Amino acid sequence: NSNGCESTSRTETKAFISNPIISSTNQAISLNESTTISVTGVPQTAQDFINDHPELQLFLSYRGSNYFLKEEAMSWEAAYNLIQSYGAGASMYQINDLNEHDAVWNAIVEKNLDGQVPLWLGLKQIPALNSNQEFDEGWYWLDGRELDSSWNLWENGEPNDYDLDRQDADGIDDGTEDYGHFNLAGAGKFLNDYPEGVASRPLYEFSGTTTVRWYY
Repeated sequence: NSNGCESTSRTETKAFISNPIISSTNQAISLNESTTISVTGVPQTAQDFINDHPELQLFLSYRGSNYFLKEEAMSWEAAYNLIQSYGAGASMYQINDLNEHDAVWNAIVEKNLDGQVPLWLGLKQIPALNSNQEFDEGWYWLDGRELDSSWNLWENGEPNDYDLDRQDADGIDDGTEDYGHFNLAGAGKFLNDYPEGVASRPLYEFSGTTTVRWYY
């Protein structure tokens, strides 16, 4: 206002942001010259993410995370590459514990999102970590955690690394089905291994972690 940058009649609000990147159009200015200062590296909040991605359907908010479905069938790698452009805090859906998993699945059913097109998870089988070529070994979440086998989340008979082209049921994991998704063929919340070339719809999550702190 006319008194300067601080109001004399209203309480000042400050936001402290950890490690922002500050840049200016001119590094040094003289009298009557100007420069424009910009700030990047500001963490996005959950609402920022929702506002920026209207193409994603929010179907659940649970324990500080928000869960979305993209109603577009695509390969696992395409879904992974897409989420890389969404910024920090966004990932393909990864199961952290069984309570979260049940909450997510129940919301999927409640919103009638459990259609005929399966749902990708942030889960893949890494051949280098499956030296014995076993169907149920080498499965890791994108954050580096190994799939907890005690959860018993595989559908009966899965994973099986089945090769549709060769009708392959030789009992050896040869890398045909290396990606995880919800098995919607009447199996509910249980998981299935799936080939890269068959399209599914991606499930995404956003954890609204932010280092912005507000003060008065």
